[in-house]
Amino acid sequence: FLPLCKGFDLNRYQEHVLAHLEDDEERFDTIPPLEPDRRLDRIWRFVTVIFLAHAGRIDIYQEGQTIWVKRIETH
Repeated sequence: FLPLCKGFDLNRYQEHVLAHLEDDEERFDTIPPLEPDRRLDRIWRFVTVIFLAHAGRIDIYQEGQTIWVKRIETH
Protein backbone atom coordinates (compact mmCIF):
# COMPACT_ATOMS: atom_id res chain seq x y z
CA PHE A 1 0.00 0.00 0.00
CA LEU A 2 2.78 2.46 0.79
CA PRO A 3 4.27 2.58 -2.73
CA LEU A 4 0.92 3.87 -4.05
CA CYS A 5 1.06 6.85 -1.68
CA LYS A 6 4.73 7.64 -2.22
CA GLY A 7 4.15 10.60 -4.57
CA PHE A 8 0.97 11.95 -2.96
CA ASP A 9 1.24 15.52 -1.68
CA LEU A 10 -2.04 16.47 0.02
CA ASN A 11 -1.15 20.16 0.30
CA ARG A 12 -0.32 20.37 -3.40
CA TYR A 13 -3.59 18.68 -4.32
CA GLN A 14 -5.61 20.86 -1.95
CA GLU A 15 -4.19 24.03 -3.52
CA HIS A 16 -4.90 22.63 -6.98
CA VAL A 17 -8.51 21.67 -6.22
CA LEU A 18 -9.30 24.97 -4.51
CA ALA A 19 -7.72 26.93 -7.36
CA HIS A 20 -10.11 25.30 -9.83
CA LEU A 21 -13.31 25.89 -7.87
CA GLU A 22 -15.39 28.94 -8.70
CA ASP A 23 -18.31 30.33 -6.69
CA ASP A 24 -20.77 27.92 -8.30
CA GLU A 25 -20.72 24.17 -7.85
CA GLU A 26 -18.48 22.25 -10.22
CA ARG A 27 -18.46 18.66 -11.39
CA PHE A 28 -15.56 16.75 -9.83
CA ASP A 29 -14.52 15.66 -13.33
CA THR A 30 -13.92 19.27 -14.40
CA ILE A 31 -10.97 19.57 -12.00
CA PRO A 32 -7.95 18.89 -14.23
CA PRO A 33 -5.40 16.21 -13.34
CA LEU A 34 -1.99 17.03 -11.88
CA GLU A 35 -0.28 13.76 -12.76
CA PRO A 36 0.07 11.85 -16.05
CA ASP A 37 -1.39 8.66 -14.54
CA ARG A 38 -5.04 9.70 -14.82
CA ARG A 39 -6.41 6.81 -12.75
CA LEU A 40 -4.10 7.43 -9.82
CA ASP A 41 -4.57 11.18 -10.14
CA ARG A 42 -8.36 10.76 -9.98
CA ILE A 43 -7.97 8.75 -6.76
CA TRP A 44 -5.73 11.43 -5.25
CA ARG A 45 -8.12 14.22 -6.26
CA PHE A 46 -11.02 12.31 -4.71
CA VAL A 47 -9.10 11.74 -1.46
CA THR A 48 -8.28 15.46 -1.43
CA VAL A 49 -11.93 16.41 -1.92
CA ILE A 50 -12.89 14.19 1.03
CA PHE A 51 -10.23 15.85 3.23
CA LEU A 52 -11.37 19.33 2.16
CA ALA A 53 -15.00 18.48 2.91
CA HIS A 54 -14.06 17.10 6.32
CA ALA A 55 -12.13 20.31 7.03
CA GLY A 56 -15.21 22.36 6.13
CA ARG A 57 -13.62 24.07 3.12
CA ILE A 58 -15.92 22.57 0.47
CA ASP A 59 -19.27 20.82 0.17
CA ILE A 60 -19.64 17.67 -1.88
CA TYR A 61 -22.61 15.59 -2.93
CA GLN A 62 -23.42 12.95 -5.47
CA GLU A 63 -26.27 13.08 -7.96
CA GLY A 64 -26.48 9.86 -9.95
CA GLN A 65 -22.99 9.19 -11.28
CA THR A 66 -21.91 12.83 -10.91
CA ILE A 67 -19.98 14.17 -7.92
CA TRP A 68 -20.53 17.89 -7.32
CA VAL A 69 -18.03 20.07 -5.45
CA LYS A 70 -18.56 23.59 -4.14
CA ARG A 71 -16.32 25.94 -2.21
CA ILE A 72 -17.82 27.00 1.11
CA GLU A 73 -18.13 30.76 1.37
CA THR A 74 -16.20 32.34 4.21
CA HIS A 75 -17.66 35.29 6.09
